[in-house]
Amino acid sequence: MALDPQTKALLDAMNAVDGPKLYEMAVKDARMALEAISIENGGKPQELKKVENRDIDGPNGAIPVRIYWPEKATGKLPLLIFYHGGGFALGNLDSHDGICRTLCHEAGIIVVNVHYRQPPEHPFPAAPEDCYAALDWTAQNAESLGGDVTRIVVAGDSAGGNLATSVCLMAKEKGGPSVSYQILCYPGLMRTANDLTPSRKKFGGGGYFLSAGDVQWIADMYTPNPDDLKNPLAYPLLANDLSRLPPALVISAGNDMLHDEDKEFAENLHAAGVDTEYVDYTGTIHGFISFNGVLDVGRDALALITQRLKERLR
Repeated sequence: MALDPQTKALLDAMNAVDGPKLYEMAVKDARMALEAISIENGGKPQELKKVENRDIDGPNGAIPVRIYWPEKATGKLPLLIFYHGGGFALGNLDSHDGICRTLCHEAGIIVVNVHYRQPPEHPFPAAPEDCYAALDWTAQNAESLGGDVTRIVVAGDSAGGNLATSVCLMAKEKGGPSVSYQILCYPGLMRTANDLTPSRKKFGGGGYFLSAGDVQWIADMYTPNPDDLKNPLAYPLLANDLSRLPPALVISAGNDMLHDEDKEFAENLHAAGVDTEYVDYTGTIHGFISFNGVLDVGRDALALITQRLKERLR
């Protein structure tokens, strides 16, 4: 798909920078680089009624979360649990703070931003275990947060989209908290390196922000145990039964190597009887919502998500 002019300008600026590729960096340097580019291109943070950092109990120690409350809200509010992207190993509460603030303000909901354990220090299944624990904690503490336990949404971008739908699978298996809606933004649903879709072939060679080298580097850190390559909680495209999952909004980018598997997963959800909306932003790239400060298409996607939250949670 042809790049829209703003996306092309951003990509040209990114590609003009002389330095190592993401997968060539030390993890600590890649973490700093992703945080910097997300904050630089994410726009001005929205002021809110209250923002609070907490540590909640997890399966292997404390899980840092950041909780956001909107202005002028009355009654019990819906709750959105956000799992940040960044290839599982990268990203943090700050890299996705702006997105969480926007959704809190525009949709009038409480947002819980979750910083799960990350590889290579903590490979799979640490991240989904922490993300499920955050869902469980949010449900148990909904009332004290001012939230409505019957209106809980899980959402995430890239790796966070993988984790959001994995949490829904876990909740179904465990008979856990009810999830009203799942929002998956260009989710990294994980295919093996040899499983090449047309979009992986076309956009994986580099120059479109996310490359095949990045994805392989991520997969090697996240699932170093070969047995995990067969686990649908790591690779949701392998899930045999997607029935009885929450309604879903799946967003993809036309110039993203993950495009085809995102579309496939949306089709799989629909085929399993899940109320699914698939929206493809054809002229842009992976991660575009994080770049909403410079990309109109990123702001458009946030507006769509906001509208769907209002419709689904009213």
